[in-house]
Amino acid sequence: MWRSLVSRLVRDQEASGSNPDTPTIIFKTGKPLQSGFPVFAGSHFEYRKTAVNDMGSEKVIRKRYTFYGRVQGVGFRWLAKQAADEAGVTGWVRNEYDGSVVMEIQGTSEQIDAVLLAIKRGRYLRIEEFFTEILPIDPKERRFRTEYGY
Repeated sequence: MWRSLVSRLVRDQEASGSNPDTPTIIFKTGKPLQSGFPVFAGSHFEYRKTAVNDMGSEKVIRKRYTFYGRVQGVGFRWLAKQAADEAGVTGWVRNEYDGSVVMEIQGTSEQIDAVLLAIKRGRYLRIEEFFTEILPIDPKERRFRTEYGY
């Protein structure tokens, strides 16, 4: 099944390459899809070869958000994890005993804004208020995770 999906992708997306299991995909821009970390660039995502913590000229920040409202039992953590992975940020998200959700997120302000926008578009959740706190950067953190327990 995988090979047939790849074959269709190669045919439909005008992909090429010597290995049919990992073709080089050329998009309408004429540029191949690059491996690396997806980074939100205004209206689209670009792939960078460096991790969020090594972005050089782009200022990396870390923030803690505490969200209140209908934020537990509605897929908030799952949505935050998906958006964070797509934006290429690091950090964590966790439910709290008082019904709130806490998220620490590290990346550029554009990346963090992309994650917040994706969360805001969540279908079943309703954020009534949230608080923000700026934190020191964690240079050892390499991924975004969901934490469990209170």
